[in-house]
Amino acid sequence: MRRARQARSAVPAGRPQAGGTIAWRAQVTGWMVGQLFLRSYERSERVSQAMAARGFRGEIQTLEPRRLTGRDVALGLIPVAAAAAIELLTLLRAF
Repeated sequence: MRRARQARSAVPAGRPQAGGTIAWRAQVTGWMVGQLFLRSYERSERVSQAMAARGFRGEIQTLEPRRLTGRDVALGLIPVAAAAAIELLTLLRAF
């Protein structure tokens, strides 16, 4: 978004500062945020319509319900433990 605003803020010849006044920058930023919101909203509507066309009724249906097991929890904790170990080693190395 910042790059798009900068692209719209070209400096005319002989003008020392780019970007215009704060009010102008606020107006451009507001316009961009509004456009982003509208595009996101329209996309969510299209996704919702596509899901309804494929039979989605508000809940995920599977043939076999999955249960969270101890193995799943252990596998999920491995990256957390690895990150904590790396952080601990970094702190210990600093001393």
